[in-house]
Amino acid sequence: MSDQPPFKVLIVGGGCAALEAAFSPRTKAVLLNNPLNPAAKVFGDDELATLARLIVEHDAIAICDEVYEHIVFDGTHRPLMSYPGMRERTVRIGSAGKTLSLTGWKVGYATSPKALLDPIAKAHQFTTFTTPPNLQRAVAMGLSKGDELHPLLLCQARRGAGRGSGPAREIPSRGGGMTGADLLCDTLLVNGIDVSTTGYSSFQITEPNQPPRWRVSQTLVLEGSDFATLAGLVSKMQATDNLVLSSLTFTVSAATRRAAEDALTQQAIKNWQQRAQNAAQAFGSAAWRAGRITIQTNDYGRPQPMMRASVAAADVARAPVAVEGGMSEVMVTVSGEAILDTMRAGR
Repeated sequence: MSDQPPFKVLIVGGGCAALEAAFSPRTKAVLLNNPLNPAAKVFGDDELATLARLIVEHDAIAICDEVYEHIVFDGTHRPLMSYPGMRERTVRIGSAGKTLSLTGWKVGYATSPKALLDPIAKAHQFTTFTTPPNLQRAVAMGLSKGDELHPLLLCQARRGAGRGSGPAREIPSRGGGMTGADLLCDTLLVNGIDVSTTGYSSFQITEPNQPPRWRVSQTLVLEGSDFATLAGLVSKMQATDNLVLSSLTFTVSAATRRAAEDALTQQAIKNWQQRAQNAAQAFGSAAWRAGRITIQTNDYGRPQPMMRASVAAADVARAPVAVEGGMSEVMVTVSGEAILDTMRAGR
């Protein structure tokens, strides 16, 4: 038995020459992580072409971890499987957590020729206790969407890297007009606006003589201090053909609401003091002092958006809506006792 280790770990720092030196007649498989997390290494075309050539020459197989393929800051990712001679000798691993932003599902997938996939499936059968079949079906449906969802991931990566300097950077749509992913991508790149999603749900629509369809609903949350920018984004979303806004609600941050309540309370106290002073003068009292005072704040719920529908639209139900403003009602009531001086003024 050879005393040489069965595995060799190569951290590429010398380019193609280092790759050439790493191969030997004993090389049977290559593990490749590209794009490489957390080192952020993205292998260049020369490196990948050299690696593919060496794998073919040594009749080896490639096991490629490419779960970050759609999160590349600049340029595009090219799978090793796409190089000459590599399709029949590559196992390509993907992740729904990265590709579709579904990290909690813990669903991955492998792409390879049948000769390599069969033993992988048999080994997987005895290493995994349970699998989520419905989540697997959902991932398959998501992968069937092609590149429709990936620009959103790219925009998130650029925003996280500090490259979202204003709305100038634009991701082109993939035909058929702007998609929801395009619009969300533009929204992510607007400075001062934070975007998050909650409340995902889906249900099947069945109609006579029609194939089943799925309707997906998700709550989109836009946060920012510039209401005009927020209103413009909402109006743009409403005018997008592939995106239907079923409802629209506004909320105000706790800090903003508290500041407004404090300002209203101070104004209400001043108004009460002025009324007490007027009352004292009306009764001819030289002075007055405050007794028991009660301050009550009533919050009448979320701000209500003020919208204007486009009357020129043919379909009134789907008419674009312009968000012109918002109205929030908060009432502060100050009541109390004004104790008047018994000595009348002028005596």
